[in-house]
Amino acid sequence: MNETVKRVANERWEDPTSARSYAARSDAVGGEARRRWTEVISEQAGEPPKRVLDVGTGAGLLALLYAGLGHEVTGLDFSGAMLSEARARSGRHGLLAEFVLGDAEALPFESGSFDVVTNRIVIWALPEPGVAVREWARVLAPGGRLVLFGNHPDSPSPLPRALNPAREQAAVPALRQTPSSGLRRGLPEDVGPDGERATVPPRPTAEDKGPLRRRGARGDGGNSYRRPHKRQARLPPPGAHRALARSLRHKARAAGWRHNGREEKRMTAESKTRPERRLCSVVSKESGDDPIGSATPFDGCLTLEVRPPWKSDIAASPEFPEGLWEQVMRAWEAGVIGKFTGILPDPEYSVEGYTRAILLRRPKDAAAFARYEKTDYLLPDEELIPFAGTLAEGPEALEEFGRYRQDTSGVRDILTCTHGQNDVCCGKFGTLIYKELRERYARESGGALRVWRASHIGGHRFAPTLIDYPEGRSWGHLEMEHVENLVLRNGEVSELYRFYRGWTGLGSKFEQIAEREAFAREGWAWTGYLKSAEVLEESAPGARVRLDYHSPDGSVSGAYEIWIEADGSVMTLGKSGDGPLQEVPQYRGSRIDRLP
Repeated sequence: MNETVKRVANERWEDPTSARSYAARSDAVGGEARRRWTEVISEQAGEPPKRVLDVGTGAGLLALLYAGLGHEVTGLDFSGAMLSEARARSGRHGLLAEFVLGDAEALPFESGSFDVVTNRIVIWALPEPGVAVREWARVLAPGGRLVLFGNHPDSPSPLPRALNPAREQAAVPALRQTPSSGLRRGLPEDVGPDGERATVPPRPTAEDKGPLRRRGARGDGGNSYRRPHKRQARLPPPGAHRALARSLRHKARAAGWRHNGREEKRMTAESKTRPERRLCSVVSKESGDDPIGSATPFDGCLTLEVRPPWKSDIAASPEFPEGLWEQVMRAWEAGVIGKFTGILPDPEYSVEGYTRAILLRRPKDAAAFARYEKTDYLLPDEELIPFAGTLAEGPEALEEFGRYRQDTSGVRDILTCTHGQNDVCCGKFGTLIYKELRERYARESGGALRVWRASHIGGHRFAPTLIDYPEGRSWGHLEMEHVENLVLRNGEVSELYRFYRGWTGLGSKFEQIAEREAFAREGWAWTGYLKSAEVLEESAPGARVRLDYHSPDGSVSGAYEIWIEADGSVMTLGKSGDGPLQEVPQYRGSRIDRLP
Protein backbone atom coordinates (compact mmCIF):
# COMPACT_ATOMS: atom_id res chain seq x y z
CA MET A 1 0.00 0.00 0.00
CA ASN A 2 1.26 3.47 -0.86
CA GLU A 3 3.04 4.85 2.21
CA THR A 4 1.41 8.27 1.99
CA VAL A 5 -2.08 6.79 1.82
CA LYS A 6 -1.25 4.51 4.70
CA ARG A 7 0.06 7.36 6.81
CA VAL A 8 -2.92 9.64 6.21
CA ALA A 9 -5.47 6.90 6.72
CA ASN A 10 -3.75 5.79 9.90
CA GLU A 11 -3.87 9.32 11.26
CA ARG A 12 -7.63 9.22 10.96
CA TRP A 13 -8.45 5.68 11.99
CA GLU A 14 -5.95 5.35 14.80
CA ASP A 15 -7.89 8.12 16.49
CA PRO A 16 -10.06 6.26 19.08
CA THR A 17 -12.96 8.69 18.64
CA SER A 18 -13.13 8.10 14.88
CA ALA A 19 -12.82 4.34 15.36
CA ARG A 20 -15.60 4.27 17.97
CA SER A 21 -17.84 6.39 15.79
CA TYR A 22 -17.37 4.05 12.84
CA ALA A 23 -17.98 1.00 15.05
CA ALA A 24 -21.19 2.55 16.39
CA ARG A 25 -22.50 2.86 12.84
CA SER A 26 -21.72 -0.81 12.25
CA ASP A 27 -23.59 -1.72 15.44
CA ALA A 28 -26.57 0.28 14.19
CA VAL A 29 -27.05 -1.94 11.14
CA GLY A 30 -30.24 -3.87 11.66
CA GLY A 31 -33.65 -4.73 10.33
CA GLU A 32 -34.04 -5.13 6.59
CA ALA A 33 -30.50 -3.99 5.77
CA ARG A 34 -28.94 -6.64 8.02
CA ARG A 35 -31.29 -9.32 6.71
CA ARG A 36 -30.40 -8.54 3.11
CA TRP A 37 -26.68 -8.44 3.81
CA THR A 38 -26.89 -11.78 5.59
CA GLU A 39 -28.86 -13.24 2.70
CA VAL A 40 -26.35 -12.11 0.09
CA ILE A 41 -23.34 -13.20 2.12
CA SER A 42 -24.91 -16.60 2.73
CA GLU A 43 -25.50 -17.05 -1.01
CA GLN A 44 -21.94 -16.10 -1.87
CA ALA A 45 -20.10 -18.10 0.76
CA GLY A 46 -22.16 -21.27 0.48
CA GLU A 47 -22.62 -23.77 3.27
CA PRO A 48 -20.37 -23.22 6.30
CA PRO A 49 -17.80 -23.75 7.52
CA LYS A 50 -15.71 -21.82 5.01
CA ARG A 51 -12.40 -20.14 5.81
CA VAL A 52 -13.16 -16.46 5.24
CA LEU A 53 -10.76 -13.52 5.07
CA ASP A 54 -12.26 -10.02 5.34
CA VAL A 55 -9.63 -7.59 4.03
CA GLY A 56 -9.93 -4.06 5.44
CA THR A 57 -12.38 -5.32 8.04
CA GLY A 58 -12.60 -2.03 9.95
CA ALA A 59 -14.99 -2.56 12.86
CA GLY A 60 -15.74 -6.08 11.63
CA LEU A 61 -19.12 -5.57 9.98
CA LEU A 62 -18.64 -8.18 7.25
CA ALA A 63 -16.44 -10.41 9.39
CA LEU A 64 -19.08 -10.77 12.10
CA LEU A 65 -21.88 -11.31 9.60
CA TYR A 66 -19.90 -14.24 8.19
CA ALA A 67 -19.08 -15.47 11.72
CA GLY A 68 -22.77 -15.40 12.62
CA LEU A 69 -23.39 -17.85 9.79
CA GLY A 70 -20.88 -20.29 11.23
CA HIS A 71 -17.82 -19.56 9.11
CA GLU A 72 -14.22 -19.51 10.35
CA VAL A 73 -13.40 -15.84 9.96
CA THR A 74 -10.22 -13.77 9.96
CA GLY A 75 -10.49 -9.99 9.70
CA LEU A 76 -7.46 -7.95 8.59
CA ASP A 77 -6.93 -4.20 8.87
CA PHE A 78 -3.96 -1.82 9.10
CA SER A 79 -5.57 0.21 11.92
CA GLY A 80 -5.01 -1.12 15.41
CA ALA A 81 -7.76 1.11 16.80
CA MET A 82 -10.28 -0.30 14.34
CA LEU A 83 -9.23 -3.85 15.18
CA SER A 84 -9.77 -3.09 18.86
CA GLU A 85 -13.31 -1.99 18.03
CA ALA A 86 -13.84 -5.14 15.95
CA ARG A 87 -12.69 -7.33 18.84
CA ALA A 88 -14.96 -5.45 21.23
CA ARG A 89 -17.94 -5.93 18.88
CA SER A 90 -17.07 -9.61 18.60
CA GLY A 91 -17.22 -9.92 22.39
CA ARG A 92 -20.46 -7.94 22.71
CA HIS A 93 -22.19 -10.06 20.09
CA GLY A 94 -20.61 -13.31 21.26
CA LEU A 95 -19.24 -14.07 17.79
CA LEU A 96 -15.94 -15.81 17.21
CA ALA A 97 -13.49 -14.23 14.77
CA GLU A 98 -9.75 -13.59 14.67
CA PHE A 99 -8.56 -10.05 13.93
CA VAL A 100 -5.08 -9.45 12.53
CA LEU A 101 -3.05 -6.31 11.87
CA GLY A 102 -1.80 -6.29 8.28
CA ASP A 103 -1.56 -4.70 4.83
CA ALA A 104 -4.19 -5.44 2.17
CA GLU A 105 -1.47 -5.46 -0.51
CA ALA A 106 0.93 -7.78 1.38
CA LEU A 107 -1.12 -10.37 3.25
CA PRO A 108 0.62 -12.26 6.08
CA PHE A 109 -0.92 -15.60 5.08
CA GLU A 110 0.25 -18.62 3.11
CA SER A 111 -1.09 -19.25 -0.38
CA GLY A 112 -4.38 -21.15 -0.51
CA SER A 113 -5.31 -20.34 3.09
CA PHE A 114 -8.93 -19.24 2.52
CA ASP A 115 -12.08 -20.39 0.75
CA VAL A 116 -13.50 -16.86 0.54
CA VAL A 117 -11.75 -13.49 0.41
CA THR A 118 -14.07 -10.53 0.75
CA ASN A 119 -14.13 -6.82 1.45
CA ARG A 120 -16.35 -3.78 1.32
CA ILE A 121 -15.38 -0.37 -0.06
CA VAL A 122 -11.70 -1.27 0.02
CA ILE A 123 -10.50 -1.75 -3.54
CA TRP A 124 -11.45 1.79 -4.55
CA ALA A 125 -9.32 3.15 -1.71
CA LEU A 126 -6.13 1.47 -2.91
CA PRO A 127 -3.60 3.23 -5.13
CA GLU A 128 -2.49 -0.17 -6.52
CA PRO A 129 -5.70 -2.24 -6.79
CA GLY A 130 -4.14 -4.68 -9.25
CA VAL A 131 -1.42 -5.57 -6.76
CA ALA A 132 -4.04 -6.06 -4.06
CA VAL A 133 -6.29 -8.28 -6.15
CA ARG A 134 -3.40 -10.55 -7.14
CA GLU A 135 -2.48 -10.84 -3.48
CA TRP A 136 -6.06 -11.72 -2.53
CA ALA A 137 -6.15 -14.32 -5.29
CA ARG A 138 -2.91 -15.81 -3.98
CA VAL A 139 -4.42 -16.71 -0.61
CA LEU A 140 -7.53 -18.29 -2.16
CA ALA A 141 -7.73 -22.07 -2.15
CA PRO A 142 -8.57 -23.85 -5.46
CA GLY A 143 -12.22 -23.20 -6.24
CA GLY A 144 -12.31 -20.29 -3.77
CA ARG A 145 -14.27 -17.08 -4.23
CA LEU A 146 -13.31 -13.44 -4.26
CA VAL A 147 -16.33 -11.38 -3.21
CA LEU A 148 -16.06 -7.58 -3.43
CA PHE A 149 -18.74 -5.14 -2.31
CA GLY A 150 -19.21 -1.45 -2.91
CA ASN A 151 -21.56 0.66 -0.81
CA HIS A 152 -24.53 -0.66 -2.74
CA PRO A 153 -23.81 -4.14 -4.07
CA ASP A 154 -27.10 -4.35 -5.98
CA SER A 155 -25.67 -2.41 -8.90
CA PRO A 156 -26.30 -3.88 -12.38
CA SER A 157 -22.59 -4.42 -13.00
CA PRO A 158 -20.71 -7.52 -11.85
CA LEU A 159 -18.13 -5.06 -10.52
CA PRO A 160 -19.34 -2.81 -7.69
CA ARG A 161 -20.66 0.31 -9.36
CA ALA A 162 -19.10 2.57 -6.76
CA LEU A 163 -15.62 1.71 -8.04
CA ASN A 164 -13.80 4.54 -9.70
CA PRO A 165 -13.38 3.62 -13.40
CA ALA A 166 -9.71 4.58 -13.39
CA ARG A 167 -9.07 2.36 -10.41
CA GLU A 168 -11.14 -0.33 -12.08
CA GLN A 169 -8.97 -0.22 -15.17
CA ALA A 170 -5.96 -0.97 -12.98
CA ALA A 171 -7.73 -3.85 -11.24
CA VAL A 172 -9.14 -5.56 -14.33
CA PRO A 173 -5.86 -7.14 -15.53
CA ALA A 174 -5.47 -8.75 -12.13
CA LEU A 175 -9.10 -9.83 -12.08
CA ARG A 176 -8.62 -11.47 -15.47
CA GLN A 177 -6.06 -13.65 -13.79
CA THR A 178 -8.51 -14.36 -10.94
CA PRO A 179 -11.52 -15.85 -12.75
CA SER A 180 -12.68 -17.62 -9.61
CA SER A 181 -13.87 -14.31 -8.27
CA GLY A 182 -17.59 -13.85 -7.72
CA LEU A 183 -18.04 -10.09 -7.59
CA ARG A 184 -21.42 -9.70 -6.04
CA ARG A 185 -24.37 -7.49 -5.64
CA GLY A 186 -27.44 -8.03 -3.54
CA LEU A 187 -28.68 -5.11 -1.42
CA PRO A 188 -31.08 -2.41 -2.54
CA GLU A 189 -29.13 0.24 -4.39
CA ASP A 190 -30.02 2.95 -1.89
CA VAL A 191 -29.28 0.98 1.29
CA GLY A 192 -25.71 0.85 2.55
CA PRO A 193 -24.61 -1.68 5.14
CA ASP A 194 -24.21 1.10 7.68
CA GLY A 195 -27.97 1.63 7.61
CA GLU A 196 -27.62 4.83 5.57
CA ARG A 197 -28.47 5.56 1.98
CA ALA A 198 -25.40 4.74 -0.04
CA THR A 199 -23.83 7.38 -2.21
CA VAL A 200 -21.51 7.05 -5.17
CA PRO A 201 -18.45 9.23 -4.62
CA PRO A 202 -17.97 11.92 -7.25
CA ARG A 203 -15.50 11.39 -10.01
CA PRO A 204 -12.40 13.57 -9.89
CA THR A 205 -12.36 16.61 -12.09
CA ALA A 206 -9.57 18.54 -13.73
CA GLU A 207 -9.79 21.06 -10.91
CA ASP A 208 -8.81 18.49 -8.25
CA LYS A 209 -5.55 19.60 -6.68
CA GLY A 210 -3.20 18.46 -3.95
CA PRO A 211 -1.33 15.23 -3.41
CA LEU A 212 -4.19 13.48 -1.60
CA ARG A 213 -7.88 14.08 -1.10
CA ARG A 214 -10.40 12.24 0.97
CA ARG A 215 -13.55 11.08 -0.72
CA GLY A 216 -16.90 9.65 0.23
CA ALA A 217 -16.98 11.20 3.71
CA ARG A 218 -20.70 10.69 4.08
CA GLY A 219 -21.13 7.44 2.22
CA ASP A 220 -18.30 5.45 3.75
CA GLY A 221 -17.35 7.18 6.97
CA GLY A 222 -14.49 9.02 5.28
CA ASN A 223 -12.20 6.04 5.31
CA SER A 224 -11.28 5.92 1.63
CA TYR A 225 -8.62 8.01 -0.04
CA ARG A 226 -7.41 8.61 -3.56
CA ARG A 227 -4.86 10.60 -5.43
CA PRO A 228 -6.46 13.13 -7.79
CA HIS A 229 -5.95 12.55 -11.46
CA LYS A 230 -3.48 14.74 -13.25
CA ARG A 231 -5.01 17.73 -14.98
CA GLN A 232 -4.27 16.34 -18.43
CA ALA A 233 -5.49 12.82 -17.71
CA ARG A 234 -8.41 11.55 -19.81
CA LEU A 235 -11.08 9.97 -17.68
CA PRO A 236 -12.92 6.89 -18.94
CA PRO A 237 -16.31 7.85 -20.35
CA PRO A 238 -19.50 6.91 -18.48
CA GLY A 239 -20.22 3.20 -18.85
CA ALA A 240 -16.59 2.28 -19.48
CA HIS A 241 -16.44 0.12 -16.38
CA ARG A 242 -19.41 -1.93 -17.61
CA ALA A 243 -17.66 -2.50 -20.92
CA LEU A 244 -14.57 -3.63 -19.07
CA ALA A 245 -16.66 -6.03 -17.01
CA ARG A 246 -18.29 -7.47 -20.15
CA SER A 247 -14.87 -7.94 -21.69
CA LEU A 248 -13.69 -9.68 -18.55
CA ARG A 249 -16.59 -12.12 -18.66
CA HIS A 250 -16.01 -12.95 -22.33
CA LYS A 251 -12.32 -13.59 -21.71
CA ALA A 252 -13.14 -15.69 -18.67
CA ARG A 253 -15.53 -17.91 -20.65
CA ALA A 254 -12.98 -18.30 -23.41
CA ALA A 255 -10.44 -19.43 -20.79
CA GLY A 256 -12.76 -22.18 -19.55
CA TRP A 257 -14.59 -20.35 -16.77
CA ARG A 258 -18.34 -20.61 -16.47
CA HIS A 259 -20.67 -17.82 -15.40
CA ASN A 260 -23.91 -18.81 -13.69
CA GLY A 261 -25.35 -15.33 -13.10
CA ARG A 262 -24.16 -15.24 -9.51
CA GLU A 263 -20.54 -16.24 -9.61
CA GLU A 264 -17.80 -17.32 -11.97
CA LYS A 265 -15.92 -20.47 -11.10
CA ARG A 266 -13.58 -22.71 -12.98
CA MET A 267 -14.94 -26.14 -13.83
CA THR A 268 -11.74 -28.03 -13.17
CA ALA A 269 -11.36 -31.62 -12.07
CA GLU A 270 -10.51 -30.32 -8.60
CA SER A 271 -13.78 -28.40 -8.19
CA LYS A 272 -15.85 -31.25 -9.62
CA THR A 273 -14.45 -33.87 -7.31
CA ARG A 274 -13.95 -31.81 -4.16
CA PRO A 275 -16.42 -33.17 -1.58
CA GLU A 276 -18.95 -30.76 -0.09
CA ARG A 277 -18.80 -30.15 3.63
CA ARG A 278 -21.97 -31.44 5.27
CA LEU A 279 -23.62 -30.14 8.41
CA CYS A 280 -23.76 -32.92 10.99
CA SER A 281 -26.87 -31.55 12.68
CA VAL A 282 -28.79 -31.48 9.41
CA VAL A 283 -27.70 -35.02 8.52
CA SER A 284 -28.59 -36.22 12.03
CA LYS A 285 -32.03 -34.67 12.02
CA GLU A 286 -32.91 -35.81 8.52
CA SER A 287 -31.85 -39.37 9.34
CA GLY A 288 -34.15 -39.50 12.38
CA ASP A 289 -31.25 -39.65 14.85
CA ASP A 290 -32.86 -39.51 18.34
CA PRO A 291 -30.83 -37.34 20.80
CA ILE A 292 -32.04 -39.18 23.91
CA GLY A 293 -29.32 -40.75 26.03
CA SER A 294 -26.62 -38.34 24.82
CA ALA A 295 -26.54 -35.95 27.81
CA THR A 296 -23.13 -35.92 29.52
CA PRO A 297 -23.68 -37.09 33.14
CA PHE A 298 -21.78 -35.43 35.99
CA ASP A 299 -21.77 -34.99 39.75
CA GLY A 300 -19.98 -31.64 39.53
CA CYS A 301 -19.50 -29.01 36.83
CA LEU A 302 -17.41 -25.83 36.70
CA THR A 303 -18.57 -23.08 34.34
CA LEU A 304 -16.25 -20.10 33.80
CA GLU A 305 -16.39 -16.93 31.76
CA VAL A 306 -13.74 -17.04 29.02
CA ARG A 307 -13.13 -13.98 26.88
CA PRO A 308 -13.17 -14.38 23.09
CA PRO A 309 -11.83 -15.34 20.65
CA TRP A 310 -12.18 -19.07 21.27
CA LYS A 311 -10.27 -21.87 19.61
CA SER A 312 -11.82 -25.28 18.95
CA ASP A 313 -10.12 -26.36 22.18
CA ILE A 314 -11.22 -23.58 24.51
CA ALA A 315 -8.22 -24.09 26.79
CA ALA A 316 -5.97 -23.21 23.82
CA SER A 317 -7.73 -19.86 23.30
CA PRO A 318 -5.50 -16.77 23.55
CA GLU A 319 -7.57 -15.29 26.41
CA PHE A 320 -7.68 -18.50 28.45
CA PRO A 321 -5.57 -17.69 31.54
CA GLU A 322 -2.17 -19.35 31.60
CA GLY A 323 -2.00 -22.09 34.23
CA LEU A 324 -5.78 -22.31 34.67
CA TRP A 325 -6.30 -25.57 32.78
CA GLU A 326 -3.80 -27.40 34.98
CA GLN A 327 -5.83 -26.41 38.05
CA VAL A 328 -9.10 -27.41 36.40
CA MET A 329 -7.65 -30.82 35.62
CA ARG A 330 -6.56 -31.23 39.25
CA ALA A 331 -10.17 -30.72 40.35
CA TRP A 332 -11.30 -33.15 37.66
CA GLU A 333 -8.84 -35.84 38.70
CA ALA A 334 -9.88 -35.36 42.33
CA GLY A 335 -13.48 -36.15 41.34
CA VAL A 336 -14.79 -32.72 42.36
CA ILE A 337 -15.99 -31.95 38.84
CA GLY A 338 -16.75 -34.13 35.84
CA LYS A 339 -17.53 -31.36 33.38
CA PHE A 340 -16.07 -27.98 32.41
CA THR A 341 -17.82 -25.36 30.28
CA GLY A 342 -16.78 -21.92 29.12
CA ILE A 343 -19.28 -19.09 28.72
CA LEU A 344 -18.84 -15.79 26.94
CA PRO A 345 -18.94 -12.67 29.11
CA ASP A 346 -22.27 -10.90 28.78
CA PRO A 347 -22.72 -7.10 28.75
CA GLU A 348 -25.47 -7.34 31.39
CA TYR A 349 -24.29 -10.19 33.62
CA SER A 350 -20.52 -9.64 33.58
CA VAL A 351 -18.23 -7.14 35.29
CA GLU A 352 -14.96 -5.82 33.83
CA GLY A 353 -11.94 -7.11 35.75
CA TYR A 354 -13.90 -10.03 37.24
CA THR A 355 -14.59 -13.59 36.12
CA ARG A 356 -17.80 -15.41 36.92
CA ALA A 357 -17.46 -19.00 38.13
CA ILE A 358 -20.57 -21.16 38.52
CA LEU A 359 -20.09 -24.40 40.44
CA LEU A 360 -22.77 -27.09 40.27
CA ARG A 361 -22.63 -30.06 42.64
CA ARG A 362 -24.89 -33.03 43.24
CA PRO A 363 -26.34 -32.69 46.76
CA LYS A 364 -24.02 -34.43 49.21
CA ASP A 365 -24.97 -38.00 50.17
CA ALA A 366 -28.21 -37.73 48.18
CA ALA A 367 -29.29 -40.94 46.47
CA ALA A 368 -32.14 -39.06 44.80
CA PHE A 369 -32.25 -35.40 43.80
CA ALA A 370 -34.06 -33.01 41.47
CA ARG A 371 -31.52 -30.26 40.81
CA TYR A 372 -27.88 -29.45 41.46
CA GLU A 373 -26.69 -27.18 44.22
CA LYS A 374 -25.40 -24.02 42.58
CA THR A 375 -22.77 -21.63 43.92
CA ASP A 376 -22.09 -18.48 41.91
CA TYR A 377 -18.82 -16.56 42.37
CA LEU A 378 -17.74 -13.23 40.89
CA LEU A 379 -13.97 -13.45 41.25
CA PRO A 380 -11.37 -10.73 40.68
CA ASP A 381 -9.31 -11.92 37.72
CA GLU A 382 -6.22 -12.36 39.90
CA GLU A 383 -8.14 -14.76 42.20
CA LEU A 384 -9.31 -17.10 39.42
CA ILE A 385 -6.36 -19.51 39.38
CA PRO A 386 -6.09 -19.69 43.20
CA PHE A 387 -9.83 -20.43 43.26
CA ALA A 388 -9.47 -23.26 40.72
CA GLY A 389 -6.48 -24.66 42.60
CA THR A 390 -8.39 -24.70 45.88
CA LEU A 391 -11.37 -26.39 44.24
CA ALA A 392 -9.31 -29.58 43.85
CA GLU A 393 -9.39 -29.89 47.67
CA GLY A 394 -13.19 -30.02 47.60
CA PRO A 395 -16.04 -27.48 47.64
CA GLU A 396 -15.74 -27.10 51.41
CA ALA A 397 -12.25 -25.62 50.94
CA LEU A 398 -13.69 -22.66 49.04
CA GLU A 399 -14.81 -20.83 52.20
CA GLU A 400 -11.96 -18.34 51.82
CA PHE A 401 -13.63 -17.19 48.58
CA GLY A 402 -17.00 -16.78 50.28
CA ARG A 403 -16.83 -12.99 50.03
CA TYR A 404 -17.13 -13.33 46.24
CA ARG A 405 -20.30 -15.41 46.33
CA GLN A 406 -23.36 -14.04 44.57
CA ASP A 407 -26.91 -14.83 45.66
CA THR A 408 -28.36 -16.31 42.47
CA SER A 409 -30.08 -19.27 44.09
CA GLY A 410 -33.39 -18.27 42.52
CA VAL A 411 -31.89 -17.66 39.07
CA ARG A 412 -32.19 -20.15 36.24
CA ASP A 413 -29.25 -20.39 33.79
CA ILE A 414 -29.62 -21.70 30.25
CA LEU A 415 -26.35 -22.41 28.44
CA THR A 416 -26.63 -22.57 24.65
CA CYS A 417 -23.69 -23.97 22.72
CA THR A 418 -22.59 -21.48 20.05
CA HIS A 419 -19.03 -22.80 19.79
CA GLY A 420 -18.70 -22.56 16.01
CA GLN A 421 -14.94 -23.10 16.14
CA ASN A 422 -15.61 -26.61 17.48
CA ASP A 423 -18.35 -27.41 14.99
CA VAL A 424 -20.06 -25.06 12.58
CA CYS A 425 -23.53 -26.35 13.50
CA CYS A 426 -23.19 -24.97 17.01
CA GLY A 427 -22.41 -21.53 15.62
CA LYS A 428 -24.99 -21.63 12.84
CA PHE A 429 -27.98 -23.07 14.71
CA GLY A 430 -27.05 -22.38 18.32
CA THR A 431 -26.71 -18.65 17.72
CA LEU A 432 -30.31 -18.35 16.46
CA ILE A 433 -31.74 -20.12 19.51
CA TYR A 434 -29.47 -18.12 21.83
CA LYS A 435 -30.69 -14.81 20.41
CA GLU A 436 -34.32 -15.81 20.84
CA LEU A 437 -33.74 -16.92 24.43
CA ARG A 438 -31.57 -13.93 25.35
CA GLU A 439 -33.44 -11.11 23.65
CA ARG A 440 -36.95 -12.25 24.39
CA TYR A 441 -37.19 -14.54 27.40
CA ALA A 442 -34.22 -13.47 29.52
CA ARG A 443 -35.02 -9.81 28.98
CA GLU A 444 -38.62 -10.31 30.08
CA SER A 445 -37.79 -12.51 33.08
CA GLY A 446 -36.94 -9.70 35.50
CA GLY A 447 -33.58 -11.31 36.28
CA ALA A 448 -35.01 -14.78 36.97
CA LEU A 449 -33.42 -16.20 33.80
CA ARG A 450 -29.90 -15.75 32.44
CA VAL A 451 -28.97 -17.04 28.99
CA TRP A 452 -25.32 -17.64 28.11
CA ARG A 453 -23.32 -18.52 25.00
CA ALA A 454 -21.40 -21.66 25.91
CA SER A 455 -18.47 -23.66 24.63
CA HIS A 456 -18.85 -27.23 23.42
CA ILE A 457 -21.25 -29.15 25.67
CA GLY A 458 -21.17 -32.39 23.69
CA GLY A 459 -23.31 -33.74 20.89
CA HIS A 460 -22.87 -31.06 18.23
CA ARG A 461 -24.67 -33.32 15.76
CA PHE A 462 -27.78 -32.43 17.80
CA ALA A 463 -27.26 -28.65 17.45
CA PRO A 464 -28.76 -26.42 18.60
CA THR A 465 -27.95 -27.86 22.02
CA LEU A 466 -28.50 -26.35 25.46
CA ILE A 467 -28.44 -27.23 29.14
CA ASP A 468 -30.97 -25.90 31.65
CA TYR A 469 -29.42 -25.27 35.09
CA PRO A 470 -29.65 -25.92 37.98
CA GLU A 471 -31.79 -28.92 36.96
CA GLY A 472 -29.30 -30.15 34.37
CA ARG A 473 -31.76 -31.03 31.61
CA SER A 474 -30.12 -31.26 28.21
CA TRP A 475 -31.84 -30.55 24.89
CA GLY A 476 -30.95 -30.87 21.21
CA HIS A 477 -32.34 -30.36 17.68
CA LEU A 478 -34.54 -27.71 19.31
CA GLU A 479 -36.88 -25.85 16.96
CA MET A 480 -37.82 -22.21 17.37
CA GLU A 481 -41.56 -22.81 17.75
CA HIS A 482 -40.93 -24.99 20.81
CA VAL A 483 -38.71 -22.55 22.70
CA GLU A 484 -41.64 -20.97 24.57
CA ASN A 485 -42.81 -24.31 25.94
CA LEU A 486 -39.28 -25.17 27.09
CA VAL A 487 -38.80 -21.83 28.86
CA LEU A 488 -42.29 -21.14 30.23
CA ARG A 489 -43.39 -24.78 30.57
CA ASN A 490 -46.85 -23.88 29.38
CA GLY A 491 -47.41 -26.82 27.05
CA GLU A 492 -47.28 -30.59 27.05
CA VAL A 493 -43.93 -32.23 27.78
CA SER A 494 -44.71 -34.72 25.04
CA GLU A 495 -44.31 -31.89 22.50
CA LEU A 496 -40.62 -31.72 23.50
CA TYR A 497 -40.11 -35.49 23.57
CA ARG A 498 -38.00 -35.65 20.38
CA PHE A 499 -35.71 -32.79 21.52
CA TYR A 500 -34.80 -34.24 24.92
CA ARG A 501 -31.21 -35.48 25.29
CA GLY A 502 -31.64 -36.53 28.91
CA TRP A 503 -31.01 -35.52 32.50
CA THR A 504 -27.34 -35.14 33.44
CA GLY A 505 -28.10 -36.47 36.93
CA LEU A 506 -28.40 -40.02 35.55
CA GLY A 507 -25.26 -41.94 34.72
CA SER A 508 -26.12 -44.12 31.71
CA LYS A 509 -27.92 -43.78 28.38
CA PHE A 510 -30.48 -46.44 29.37
CA GLU A 511 -31.35 -44.56 32.58
CA GLN A 512 -31.77 -41.36 30.55
CA ILE A 513 -33.97 -43.11 27.98
CA ALA A 514 -36.17 -44.52 30.74
CA GLU A 515 -36.39 -41.16 32.51
CA ARG A 516 -37.74 -39.52 29.33
CA GLU A 517 -40.65 -41.95 29.28
CA ALA A 518 -41.58 -41.10 32.87
CA PHE A 519 -41.08 -37.37 32.24
CA ALA A 520 -43.48 -37.45 29.28
CA ARG A 521 -46.15 -39.16 31.39
CA GLU A 522 -45.79 -37.15 34.60
CA GLY A 523 -45.52 -33.71 32.97
CA TRP A 524 -43.65 -30.69 34.27
CA ALA A 525 -44.24 -31.71 37.89
CA TRP A 526 -41.64 -34.41 37.27
CA THR A 527 -38.85 -31.83 37.25
CA GLY A 528 -39.45 -31.13 40.95
CA TYR A 529 -39.46 -34.76 42.08
CA LEU A 530 -36.36 -36.29 43.67
CA LYS A 531 -35.33 -39.16 41.41
CA SER A 532 -32.94 -42.08 41.26
CA ALA A 533 -32.46 -44.82 38.68
CA GLU A 534 -30.95 -48.29 38.50
CA VAL A 535 -30.29 -50.58 35.56
CA LEU A 536 -31.74 -53.88 36.75
CA GLU A 537 -30.77 -55.88 33.71
CA GLU A 538 -28.75 -55.13 30.61
CA SER A 539 -28.49 -57.48 27.68
CA ALA A 540 -27.70 -56.53 24.10
CA PRO A 541 -29.36 -54.73 22.65
CA GLY A 542 -31.49 -53.32 25.49
CA ALA A 543 -32.04 -53.01 29.25
CA ARG A 544 -34.57 -52.96 32.09
CA VAL A 545 -34.49 -49.86 34.29
CA ARG A 546 -36.19 -48.94 37.55
CA LEU A 547 -36.93 -45.29 38.41
CA ASP A 548 -37.93 -44.23 41.93
CA TYR A 549 -39.27 -40.76 42.67
CA HIS A 550 -40.94 -38.68 45.37
CA SER A 551 -41.88 -35.07 45.95
CA PRO A 552 -39.78 -33.05 48.46
CA ASP A 553 -42.58 -33.15 51.06
CA GLY A 554 -43.28 -36.87 50.51
CA SER A 555 -46.87 -36.32 49.40
CA VAL A 556 -46.19 -37.91 46.02
CA SER A 557 -44.10 -41.04 45.46
CA GLY A 558 -43.88 -43.94 43.08
CA ALA A 559 -41.72 -45.95 40.72
CA TYR A 560 -41.49 -47.04 37.11
CA GLU A 561 -40.04 -50.15 35.57
CA ILE A 562 -39.20 -49.59 31.94
CA TRP A 563 -37.91 -51.99 29.30
CA ILE A 564 -35.61 -50.45 26.69
CA GLU A 565 -35.15 -52.20 23.35
CA ALA A 566 -33.27 -51.53 20.12
CA ASP A 567 -35.18 -49.64 17.47
CA GLY A 568 -32.94 -50.06 14.44
CA SER A 569 -30.12 -47.72 13.50
CA VAL A 570 -29.45 -44.62 11.42
CA MET A 571 -26.52 -43.45 9.34
CA THR A 572 -25.41 -40.09 10.63
CA LEU A 573 -22.44 -37.72 10.77
CA GLY A 574 -20.51 -37.23 13.99
CA LYS A 575 -18.90 -33.93 12.97
CA SER A 576 -19.57 -31.46 10.18
CA GLY A 577 -17.36 -31.93 7.16
CA ASP A 578 -16.76 -34.49 4.44
CA GLY A 579 -16.08 -37.45 6.73
CA PRO A 580 -17.82 -40.82 6.41
CA LEU A 581 -21.26 -41.51 7.82
CA GLN A 582 -21.42 -43.72 10.89
CA GLU A 583 -24.08 -46.15 12.04
CA VAL A 584 -25.72 -45.24 15.35
CA PRO A 585 -28.19 -47.57 17.14
CA GLN A 586 -31.55 -46.20 18.24
CA TYR A 587 -33.61 -47.21 21.28
CA ARG A 588 -37.13 -46.86 22.61
CA GLY A 589 -39.16 -47.73 25.68
CA SER A 590 -41.06 -50.88 24.69
CA ARG A 591 -42.82 -51.59 27.97
CA ILE A 592 -43.55 -49.09 30.71
CA ASP A 593 -44.98 -50.26 34.04
CA ARG A 594 -45.94 -47.81 36.76
CA LEU A 595 -45.43 -49.45 40.15
CA PRO A 596 -47.42 -48.63 43.29
